[in-house]
Amino acid sequence: MNYKKKAPQGAANTATKAVESIEFSIDKELTFLSNRMEVHNMSKASNRSYCRALRKLHAFNAGDTRELEIDEIFDFLVYLKDDLGLHWRTIKLYVAGLRYY
Repeated sequence: MNYKKKAPQGAANTATKAVESIEFSIDKELTFLSNRMEVHNMSKASNRSYCRALRKLHAFNAGDTRELEIDEIFDFLVYLKDDLGLHWRTIKLYVAGLRYY
């Protein structure tokens, strides 16, 4: 049987994790979200809406969306309401998408 050996835990693994966190790709995150929604048999409209929310959050923050603080997410929601003038029902869809993410 072919068993793969685990890499030793140490400085090399720490460096690898640091590089992985730097290489954030919104495309990978959108694909992950979309695939997850397909597996859960969610509608295409929900898929589009949730992915749109993630895309806008990424454009607003211009960084790794996985490591945002709650204050940064509230700033994003205020931006949607005040600057973009989105309706509260639309913002609720964005919140649902971000919670699912």
